[in-house]
Amino acid sequence: MDDNYIKNLLKRTLDSYKIIKGLKDKPCDLVTINEELGKIQGLLQVAMNTLSKVESFVNTGQPVFTLTITCEQNCKCQDSSM
Repeated sequence: MDDNYIKNLLKRTLDSYKIIKGLKDKPCDLVTINEELGKIQGLLQVAMNTLSKVESFVNTGQPVFTLTITCEQNCKCQDSSM
């Protein structure tokens, strides 16, 4: 899982919160509040689902990350005299 994905979800949630916070009690603000709260709810649900998938994967005992190291063809570590 990419940390930037979760960060982006949380940033978009914060953006919606800032929109709600900046409202000035106009008649059309109720529509905006409803839209932004819907976005926030959806974004948080996606974040929770994503984190649940990671948690269930971690609980299986499978490695979360795989590290692969390769050497270049002329790398000294492949020299048999070492």
